[in-house]
Amino acid sequence: MLDSDSFGIDTMSALRELTGDPSSRSILPRAPKNPPSYSTREFKSFEAACYKSLYPTTSPEQFRDRLASILEKLGFPYFSLTALNPHPRVLFHNLPDATCSAYEQGNYDQVDYAVSYANSARHPILRSRIEDYMSVAPVQTGEMVRNQDLSILYKSHGFYEFYLIPVVTGRERFLFSLTSQDIAPDFLKKLSKHPEAIQLVAEISVSFGQRKFPKLFRPHEREGKIKLHRQPLAVIHTMTEKDLTIQQFAHSQDRSVHTINQHLASVRKALKVKTNHGAVYQAIREGLIPCPCQECTGQREVKDSRG
Repeated sequence: MLDSDSFGIDTMSALRELTGDPSSRSILPRAPKNPPSYSTREFKSFEAACYKSLYPTTSPEQFRDRLASILEKLGFPYFSLTALNPHPRVLFHNLPDATCSAYEQGNYDQVDYAVSYANSARHPILRSRIEDYMSVAPVQTGEMVRNQDLSILYKSHGFYEFYLIPVVTGRERFLFSLTSQDIAPDFLKKLSKHPEAIQLVAEISVSFGQRKFPKLFRPHEREGKIKLHRQPLAVIHTMTEKDLTIQQFAHSQDRSVHTINQHLASVRKALKVKTNHGAVYQAIREGLIPCPCQECTGQREVKDSRG
């Protein structure tokens, strides 16, 4: 298998161009501008009904169930809303537990091109469009293989297509995803009926959810406590413990340098430092990772032997 450290960047550039491909417009419904400018009575009635349904909610679970009810009337029984900053985290979903467990156990959130696409684009896209690109790419990276495995996982659970909607509010980015256990032609037929309504629900879920549940949508603002996702922390821990360069670590994990740099950037941001060396020092100081020096290691071993 061929690999390239810089291919991750080229891959995402190509994925961003997918929605601009004129040949895709006949099968991929386009999103309206933010906010929707539709003035038909039917659309306004639907918008009012969404707010009327969501306004009384008092818990995230109730909010999720009301969203699910709205989307089911449009023909989409399953959805998820994922916050992308400072790391991917699912806010709401009603996908089967078995599907979510398999996704989490496979750590697919670290390589999922749907997440990468939503982090850098604004137009909706079908997941099959990403899969089409991967199938004809001249170079197959480890991340591409993992995404192909993810597609197989979804299909094994009966999900053959996803409609991915990036939502941007200020500096925050979110991914709203719709799916159903339909074959692709039926899925596209449903999309073509209600593209504006679907986009509206995606935007309402974020804007309204931020006001209703600010702590859920912005956990990194709580009490100034340092929040670091497991994977970026594991990256900096292993690199420090084994004294590896970025290139060496990426090669040992069959990951691209671009991906490892993204993890390190999230660590620097969380620790409010500008360099990787500063991040290591601050992570040790905050007790997030153990100090790798021989003196500290020896002290830990003595302590552990004493119980």
